[in-house]
Amino acid sequence: MNKYTLSNKAEEDISGIYDYSANIHGVTQAEAYLVALHEALVILAENPSIGPSAEDIRKNYLQLPVHRHMVFYKKVDDGNLVIRVLHQQMKYSMHLCD
Repeated sequence: MNKYTLSNKAEEDISGIYDYSANIHGVTQAEAYLVALHEALVILAENPSIGPSAEDIRKNYLQLPVHRHMVFYKKVDDGNLVIRVLHQQMKYSMHLCD
């Protein structure tokens, strides 16, 4: 069974998304957004090649849009490693450094 693992940065991203959403839109909306994000990550784990290549940004990276965010990930032996979850208005290449 495939799975997904969050990098430390991805965990920080998701925490920041929750905090921002709760502050701006309320806790209920923030929780709903996290549920939607989790559901997308589960689908990603079940279908590791669902996302298109992000080779133009980072070698071996794939991407999956989820509402207003882009999930960047790469395939690893036991599933997918989620590298970052970035807002669509961010300059992705600046935030995807090793």
